[in-house]
Amino acid sequence: MTGRTEIGTGVLSSAKSWSPELVVPAPVCRFENFLGAERSDALLDYAISREEHFAAGTVMDPLTGRLSVKGRDSLVLPVSSPVLSRHLADCLPLVQEVLGHRTPLSRSLTVLSSHGEGGHFGVHTDASHVPDVATALSAVYYLHRRPRGFGGGQLRLYDTAVRGGRAERAESWRTIEPDHDSLVFFPSSAFHEVVPSTCPSGRFSDHRFTLTTWIS
Repeated sequence: MTGRTEIGTGVLSSAKSWSPELVVPAPVCRFENFLGAERSDALLDYAISREEHFAAGTVMDPLTGRLSVKGRDSLVLPVSSPVLSRHLADCLPLVQEVLGHRTPLSRSLTVLSSHGEGGHFGVHTDASHVPDVATALSAVYYLHRRPRGFGGGQLRLYDTAVRGGRAERAESWRTIEPDHDSLVFFPSSAFHEVVPSTCPSGRFSDHRFTLTTWIS
């Protein structure tokens, strides 16, 4: 065995200033086969049957409070479901344990969304949907016909970079496939987006459907 070799200043020189960037991976919990075939198919049929009740999704400008469709192309329908809420509540203790989340959660808001040809939602957080985004969780449940009638539509969940003492979107992310009857939880403060989808048939029944619940 040879002696220890020193890494000299010619390789690793001293620096007058040193400001490394802290990047925190986006925490996420994903469940497969969440409701089971019978209930998920019934829920998909319900979503398809409500086509005429969907309206264009909007985005709230955090500075002016005004609503617009800028950066978003989707259809939405506010809904409520005591059964779905109970299933989500059953998962919360495990989810909070995995995500290191300790804040009690008692309120929720749910919307049914549809993405077709060109459907997308640009980079954002869910701050406008919850009273205190720092303590809230977002849950996204996916539905679609099999075989899948659309392409794209993945959830891109960004890591968080700490720059100058502020949390900002990092340049790294993880991609979540919108698989039927799967559910993902993530912090509502996390930056995320829905990448553009395609729907060759143009039929509403072939869209990418989600039930998104914000829990605070």
